[in-house]
Amino acid sequence: MLRSIKSGLIVFCFFWSLGFLPVFSTEGHAAPDRMPAFELREINGAQRTITHTDLKGKVILLNLWASWCPGCKDEMPELMDLQESFGPERFLVVAVNIDNKLDNAVSFMEKFPSKIGRALNFPVLYDQDKIVAKALRPTLLPTSYLIDAEGRIVLILNGSITEVRLTEVREAIRSAMGMP
Repeated sequence: MLRSIKSGLIVFCFFWSLGFLPVFSTEGHAAPDRMPAFELREINGAQRTITHTDLKGKVILLNLWASWCPGCKDEMPELMDLQESFGPERFLVVAVNIDNKLDNAVSFMEKFPSKIGRALNFPVLYDQDKIVAKALRPTLLPTSYLIDAEGRIVLILNGSITEVRLTEVREAIRSAMGMP
């Protein structure tokens, strides 16, 4: 009996560490088709408040993440590359942190530049009440939502955006921007 519990706990911890466990229950709920309304404070950069209306007219890659999620941290360089590739005029990566404690997110943000040699080039917002996550109902972390300039969700990317998935993501962004 104890061995069975131990084995189950090890399997749970393994998948949890990879970011492959459900975050919110989605039973009986379909994912919404539009970007949710929000007003969240930026925890990097200018530390301004950003609302969903501030993002209108741009293609947005809205990324839900947490500092305890290894896959979330691993994909940050790819998100930075996407932001650099498509520029700030018509495209913006917006990362929404859903840690229970702001200190955890801030600590990660302070250490991140020294790990990869550059600071994040997109806004990171803190969602203490998990308003965005509750509205979007991700099944795991990280999850990214590609949102067109009209605010419609055109693609949901469950799991990390790795180098392998970059071609798919770039094509989807180009399509949402009306680029060939």
